[in-house]
Amino acid sequence: MRSKMIRLEEASPFLPEEAAPSTNYRDRRAAAALLELGLRRLTPRQRECVELYYYYSRIRT
Repeated sequence: MRSKMIRLEEASPFLPEEAAPSTNYRDRRAAAALLELGLRRLTPRQRECVELYYYYSRIRT
């Protein structure tokens, strides 16, 4: 069964406006752990797409 994909524009109401970087080490570690857990739940192809999008957007800025 395929999961429904949504466009980024459709997801934007659920995303924070700006993510302020935390200076708290525990907060950063917790956020990193949640991100890693979320990435592990993706299929290899989905994970690759997320990683490529992230790195591509970092190059463009």
